[in-house]
Amino acid sequence: MYKFDAHELVQISHLMGQIEGLVRNTNDDIFLPDELINAAPANLNSLKSSLINVHLDVSAGFVDLMLEAFSKKKNFLEIAKTISQLQSSIVIELKQRNFIGLTSIEHELYNQTKPHMGQEVADKFPSALYEIDEAGKCLALGRATATVFHLMRILEISICAIHHCLSINVPLVGNNRNWGSILKRIREEIREKDKQNSYQWKDKDNFQDIYARLDAIKDAWRNKTMHVEIKYTEAEAQYLFDTTNAFMQKIASKMDENGVLTP
Repeated sequence: MYKFDAHELVQISHLMGQIEGLVRNTNDDIFLPDELINAAPANLNSLKSSLINVHLDVSAGFVDLMLEAFSKKKNFLEIAKTISQLQSSIVIELKQRNFIGLTSIEHELYNQTKPHMGQEVADKFPSALYEIDEAGKCLALGRATATVFHLMRILEISICAIHHCLSINVPLVGNNRNWGSILKRIREEIREKDKQNSYQWKDKDNFQDIYARLDAIKDAWRNKTMHVEIKYTEAEAQYLFDTTNAFMQKIASKMDENGVLTP
């Protein structure tokens, strides 16, 4: 797969029109005047560059034939034949390709000109950056289930941070990835710390909020475990992306990926 801007195709069409204009209204057996011959290479080289940018390599090769024809000062009929060959080549190569267009919103998701989940998440959860970027790309391309897979890995990083912060020494493997078990451990640890610190535990409300948000995400996940075991629709993936985004921003405002609380 390769990526290019759509304006390259517009540029190709524009340059083809300019090249055709150079030789238009010229008799078949008349050799092109020097001013036309001298003007052609600049347009042809620009055209070749655009064709290479969109990987129409065979067509780019035909441009070399056109450059040769102009350099040898061939007549209009011979030049016209090379133009026709180039046009046919472009059409054939384009038919062998599929092009996917992105809306402005999808373009931002795919290219991520700014952090999808905010700068604070990017700064405090660097190990999640790849997954966040891939989740955005998959969402932009309509790959809903793949989006959810990357969101799951983002949540796993955040849950590990919560475990560290609450001193829960249980790895997220096997049955420990069960949503019920995850939430139970967090809920029990919140209660235990609340008992130990009574009303002096200033983070009680924050962790209760974190627990409530995780519980809401669990319902949207539709899986008993933190595995992508079913197919998701684009609407479901978008909702999970948004809820994960809000959750990560909440977590990042309180701790980093090592579970160190923000002062």
